Amino acid sequence: MNWNLKFATQNEELLFLDLCILAGLLFIGFIRIILLLRQRGKMMERTEKLEKQILDQQQSILSIRSDANAWRGEMQRQFDAFRAEATRWCGGQES
Repeated sequence: MNWNLKFATQNEELLFLDLCILAGLLFIGFIRIILLLRQRGKMMERTEKLEKQILDQQQSILSIRSDANAWRGEMQRQFDAFRAEATRWCGGQES
């Protein structure tokens, strides 16, 4: 390639310099767009993983809550049975 460019006027030389600068900026812009698209793809993957993790955590919280409610209900039934037995025992002692 022959890079020996001869310009007739200084105006042509200035226009060529402007053209080179603009082409360089355009190239840098395209590279930046490509890098941003790659980063966006990675962020979308991370977002999907985090959403799945959130759903798993919510399901485990609901499971723990239902287990706690079942345990609480069992303890309440045992307490009620104990209270009824104590009432019967105390009532039998007074008579």
